[in-house]
Amino acid sequence: MDNFWPLNALLFSVWMGHYYRTQQLIAANLAQVAPPPEVPSAPTTPQDERTPSTPNCSSSDVSPESPPSSGSEKKPRKRFECPECGASVSRKFLLTGHMRIHTGEKPFACRLCPKRFADASNLRVHEKTHSPEKTFQCTHCEKRFALSIYLKKHVKRKHQKP
Repeated sequence: MDNFWPLNALLFSVWMGHYYRTQQLIAANLAQVAPPPEVPSAPTTPQDERTPSTPNCSSSDVSPESPPSSGSEKKPRKRFECPECGASVSRKFLLTGHMRIHTGEKPFACRLCPKRFADASNLRVHEKTHSPEKTFQCTHCEKRFALSIYLKKHVKRKHQKP
């Protein structure tokens, strides 16, 4: 059974080689029997007939028209509009989150304190405040913070004069 795969691989490669040689022979014979049709050098269309020729104009001076749409360009995305304020977003989940501004809904609750948030990412940031690791220390006092933004807010509120 160990020799089964190499034998199969050899037979497969012989068969594939035969297949490709056969395809090459068919293509060569077909080219002799029916040569490919000749393509006219300058296609004539009603557009060509309407365009006047300019004797002193080189082909590099003329900008070609844009080709017709192939359908491969991106379609504009559907927009989701807020019925309250008219704000428009690209995704339905973004509209759902935006609507919480108007409804006041805060479904994301901190497990360690009573604070609630309208957005899960804001909850994740808040949960870092409960972390014992407070790496950002104020240079004016001994207070430490888990997030640099909280340190900046602290300095602005407590140590800067208005």
